[in-house]
Amino acid sequence: MGEDLIEHAIFVLDSHSTKLPAKLILNSKTGKLSIEFNDLNFEVEKELNFFKQIRKLDEKVNENGLKLLCNATSFGVFSIGLRSDWSRGVSAYTYDTRSINVFECSWWNKYASQKDQKDFYEFVKSKLIPVTKIMFKAKERGLSKEKMLEIQDEWLRKKGITRDNFWKRELWE
Repeated sequence: MGEDLIEHAIFVLDSHSTKLPAKLILNSKTGKLSIEFNDLNFEVEKELNFFKQIRKLDEKVNENGLKLLCNATSFGVFSIGLRSDWSRGVSAYTYDTRSINVFECSWWNKYASQKDQKDFYEFVKSKLIPVTKIMFKAKERGLSKEKMLEIQDEWLRKKGITRDNFWKRELWE
C-alpha cells in the first residue's frame, strides 16, 4: 500500500446478501475513493464530505447489483450538523446520537439505501422528542453528557430498543 493510500476493511453484499470482504481505499493525494473486491474496482471522484462520497460509491456499486456495507451505509446512521461539517463527513451519528467513523464496519451494520436512512432518521427524530425534552432538562441541571446518554439509553431500553433491533419501526411506536 502506498503512502497516499488509506485502506479500510469493509464488506460488499452480493444479490443474495452474502458478505464479501472488500477494501475501501482513499487516495489522500487525489481525494478519490475506490473499492476493490474480487477482480472488481469502482471509483468516485473527490468530495468535500466523505459520508456523501461513500454513498456515491455505493450508488455506483448498486448499479452492478451489489451493496457496500459499512457504517456509512447502515440503518440508523445519519450525517448532519456540525459534527459532519467539522469532520468532513468522517464522523456520523447512530440512532442513539453516538459518534462513529463512516469508513469502519461494525457488528450491528444492516444495509440501508440513502432514502431508507433519511426516512428512518426523520421517523426516529419525531419519536425521540420526549426523551430529548428530558435530556435538555437534565442539561439545564448540569448533568454530564455521559449521564444524559444514560437517560437516553434507559428510555430506549424501556421501549425494548437495542442495536440489534433499532430499525424495527414498531418498537418506536
